Amino acid sequence: MPETRDVEFAVLNIAAEPHKNVEYWRLLKSIAKMPRPFWGDDFAAITEPELLEPGLYLGTILVWQEVDPDKPAVNKDTLTEVRVQDTGIRIPQNLGLNSRHFFYILRERDHKIFYESKNDEGHHLHPSRFKKLLDRAFVPLNGRGELSVTITVVPDEDGLNQVLSIPHITKLQIFLATPNPDQAENQARRILKRLTDQGAKSQEIVYTAKSRKAGIKPSKETIWDCEVAADNGVVTAEGYDKGGVKLPTRSTDQYPKTYSYTIPGAGSAIAGLLTTAKRAVFRQIRRLGQ
Repeated sequence: MPETRDVEFAVLNIAAEPHKNVEYWRLLKSIAKMPRPFWGDDFAAITEPELLEPGLYLGTILVWQEVDPDKPAVNKDTLTEVRVQDTGIRIPQNLGLNSRHFFYILRERDHKIFYESKNDEGHHLHPSRFKKLLDRAFVPLNGRGELSVTITVVPDEDGLNQVLSIPHITKLQIFLATPNPDQAENQARRILKRLTDQGAKSQEIVYTAKSRKAGIKPSKETIWDCEVAADNGVVTAEGYDKGGVKLPTRSTDQYPKTYSYTIPGAGSAIAGLLTTAKRAVFRQIRRLGQ
């Protein structure tokens, strides 16, 4: 075993509306142990969060490949297809192959999920993919209409700057989910009131430029919306550089907040994940609008 191993942590925000009296560890428990299609031939599931320390719950994200005995296999010596049934191999139905695991910790006080986006074996789990897994898992609950659960990627402090730095923005999309009532910023409280007064859980705002050359110049109020949406939704921009070349679309979830950690000796990533979950502080509003 190498003397040290490098891992990386990322963060998701889980928010429920109505927010009052929600126990987020129970929400995660309600979707645990339920395998779902994840990416390509991969399936994934989370284990139930278990109390690690007061307010901190530990669990595991598991990703694996399902075996379909009706699909052909490959003889690597001859590069010919063979039927799995003809090989004499009998794979139990409850067995998944090529498993990868990633630890996660739920910080209950602000419902942040810290997890290994890169584990000690070098496997990666991008925040946007983990978000999609949780989004799918909460579809049945959200469909009942009693509670609405939203998952967002916590962006890097400079993520919104990267999105809005496109020289000529031709399309700006702002998706705002209901901010958490415990956010103290005036902008977040203003948007929370705007949505709740109308019985809405989210809002999507789309701006399209009149002129590609001039582009969109967001007002102070629009930038405030962007600042709140960066942590309670997503901000996406399309546009061109100063030379008129079309740039790839940028969104705040492409710039996730990450933490690097080096595991000493035979140690575990859990120690670093726990320390990060205890100490991490997020500045919700980046004050671009001032």
